[in-house]
Amino acid sequence: NSSALVRTQRIGNAAHTYALSKVADRSNNFMRITYEQTPSIYEASGRTAELVPKAITYTGHGGQDGDREILFNYEGHGDILWGWRAGNIPLQRTRRLLNIEVRAQNKLVRRYELKYEPNVGAQGRIQSVQEAVTDAHCQSPQSTCKPVTTFDYYDEVGFQPGVDVESPQTFTTA
Repeated sequence: NSSALVRTQRIGNAAHTYALSKVADRSNNFMRITYEQTPSIYEASGRTAELVPKAITYTGHGGQDGDREILFNYEGHGDILWGWRAGNIPLQRTRRLLNIEVRAQNKLVRRYELKYEPNVGAQGRIQSVQEAVTDAHCQSPQSTCKPVTTFDYYDEVGFQPGVDVESPQTFTTA
């Protein structure tokens, strides 16, 4: 599918990303993956700079898509990471995963809600995950949710910009 192919639009419109779009077995069962392409926010060309999975549809057979799907929902965030890949290809991270929904026959089976630590680097770190089985979010009194799973991190010292690192040691064998 075209959402899985990203073209450079500069060097003969050559493809620079081939994302997995379909997996099938020999019995013609398959799953399909679709993506969201976000154009570069720092150049006017509109070239794709961010590619994230949008949905995985599974239990497909023959020419019929399956009725089970996993949806990935994103949010914008202030900690934008951007730059360039080899070949003058834009790269950015402007969105982060908000939740993952698992659906069967278009009905919610479960949702995983992610929360992030505030102000921790350009990418942010996941602070917690909570599983919900109702359409209401876990903060709502009408929700049915499992207890929250939290994450702790150990911040190593010495890997910040501007910190000198000792010269590498060389060893010789006799």
